Amino acid sequence: DYTIANAENRETIYRYQQTLLDAYSEVTTNMSAVKNQQLGYMLKKREVKQLQEAVSTSHELYQSGYASYLEVITAQKNTLDAELEMVRKKKDIYTAAVNLYRALGGGWRNGQ
Repeated sequence: DYTIANAENRETIYRYQQTLLDAYSEVTTNMSAVKNQQLGYMLKKREVKQLQEAVSTSHELYQSGYASYLEVITAQKNTLDAELEMVRKKKDIYTAAVNLYRALGGGWRNGQ
């Protein structure tokens, strides 16, 4: 009886330690995800700003006769595509933040 109880106790301790390790791993993974998503967003935001400047430049060149209107439209399209991707990246930040919140124990309800 003692040997069995001792083995069950060690097994319970092992499962508890494994749960702690899994939780720690999940939290650190989600923290990294938030950080990486924020970095990706900042890079995309910088790209959008540069593309907006390209639209202005191409428009000035068009008005001066040094560029076609197709170049202006292409610059605008590239800017809009980058802005759409920036919105997606912002959504990814929020998703990663929610996952981190859950990994930290947030959103837990009794019976789930």
